[in-house]
Amino acid sequence: GAHGLKVADPQRKVAFENANRYHLIHSAVLLACPSQKRPMVTGSLLVVGTLLFSGSCYAYALTGDREMGKLAPVGGVCMMAGWVSFVV
Repeated sequence: GAHGLKVADPQRKVAFENANRYHLIHSAVLLACPSQKRPMVTGSLLVVGTLLFSGSCYAYALTGDREMGKLAPVGGVCMMAGWVSFVV
């Protein structure tokens, strides 16, 4: 964000920061997936969720196009399912 995102719209900056935060957290959690009971399920849900959620937020932040934002709720549900499979 500090090196390439030069936008005047504060909403786009917040979207980028949220995407970055969730991307970082879930990337770190992926490191623990091999120790889970079902690593492929947990890892797949977290990867798909991160791609859809963070990816749609990044797309909005960089282009200003809200069309990709429709994927964010699907990504959020995938991330939540990944956390449930991580805990169970």
